[in-house]
Amino acid sequence: MLLILTFVCERGICVRLSYEFRRLADGCAKKDMNIKEFIAYLGPRATALLSFVFSIPFLIFIPLPGLSMVFGIIVIFCGISIALNRPLWIPAFVNRHKFSGAILSKSLYTGEKILKVCEKWIRPRGEFIARNTWIQRINGLMIFLSGLCLTLPLPPGTNFTPGFAVFVLSVAILEEDAVFLLVGYTAFLVNIAFFTLLPMLGWEGITHLFGH
Repeated sequence: MLLILTFVCERGICVRLSYEFRRLADGCAKKDMNIKEFIAYLGPRATALLSFVFSIPFLIFIPLPGLSMVFGIIVIFCGISIALNRPLWIPAFVNRHKFSGAILSKSLYTGEKILKVCEKWIRPRGEFIARNTWIQRINGLMIFLSGLCLTLPLPPGTNFTPGFAVFVLSVAILEEDAVFLLVGYTAFLVNIAFFTLLPMLGWEGITHLFGH
């Protein structure tokens, strides 16, 4: 089993999370798996990694026919797990679904590229804040609410803001970066403002705005 950590020491050299994403992507490219198998494959810190991985398709608009709601449900349970500091539990009907290794691999490869850019600015900062129980609960709640937004039957473009909030919060949790958490909180507030304004557009306005 591949173990994935924010930093892994190999022969005294610190390996960044992006490198581990490359290894994971190479390994799962040709293997379809259910979410339980994928969680075991991810290893330690699977919950934040899972919310990270399943937020990526919403950032780069990977077509997800019939899967966007499933991805959102997974993010919801990741948020609950983080908020309550309990092992991740996924409903049986989600576990029965096999995910394409090609889609998982594409998300991981994309995650690697994004992380290589992010790692120029992100590093463990204010770990005592990032590890605080109440901060973790807030982080989990925000991921949970963003996951709810991802499950709404709306045009694909509307998924970007909650997906981005989940992505930033997940990275901040993984890197224990309190500064980047503030970016995540800002992204979450923008997402809430966006979804508050959507009803004012009406369904026709939403579909026209996002080209559907």
